[in-house]
Amino acid sequence: MPDEKPCRLSFSISSTYDDSPFGLPESPWTSTPGSLANEPLSKTVFLVRHGEALHNVAEKSALQQALADNNKTNDETLHREAMEIARKSALSDEGLKDAPLSAKGKEQAVATAATIMKMLLDDADLKPPEAIFVSPLQRALQTAAVMFPNHSRVHVRNLLRERCTGFPCDERSEGWDLAGRKTFSYMSFDEDVEDVDCDLDDAEARWTCRNSRDLRGLAEDAPMSFMVIKSR
Repeated sequence: MPDEKPCRLSFSISSTYDDSPFGLPESPWTSTPGSLANEPLSKTVFLVRHGEALHNVAEKSALQQALADNNKTNDETLHREAMEIARKSALSDEGLKDAPLSAKGKEQAVATAATIMKMLLDDADLKPPEAIFVSPLQRALQTAAVMFPNHSRVHVRNLLRERCTGFPCDERSEGWDLAGRKTFSYMSFDEDVEDVDCDLDDAEARWTCRNSRDLRGLAEDAPMSFMVIKSR
């Protein structure tokens, strides 16, 4: 979302789970001699992106206006530059800091929850997600709250922010503020740690590298079926 459907992936990893924070039992092959010691463990992950947020609405409106203003321009380079200027101008609005979902975005979250329920009903071997991992950006938290309002294992993880753009819409709110809101009060912010400064010139590259490493760690510690709600 927006304009994306949830997807389900099955993958294999070969790590053990002795110290899992989710209380998983020790892997049955951790002490098994021979080739079984490295046998991979298959897991299922549901991938969901947040619904439409207010900054998406502002960006779309700005691009439409720029398109209308420059529809007589034959210079493709100037046209692209005008569109990019309009996009950046819209996203630079401080009023869009940590932008929440739009009304359409909330509807998309409801529809996605229904889609996942249908997936579970259509496939008897598919298990509901035992844990939900979600980005700390408000739009992702709201998506999780709409889809799983009473889930007992919703874990907020800073590494699920896909990008470090420097725009207000991608700046996160303080964890203590989010955790104190009634809508998110049942979610766990215990491991929500921000360790990358988005003002650094190389933040984007560091962000991508760090997230690739930490996402694997998240998958290794996660239960057999889990969901990831990312933000971008």
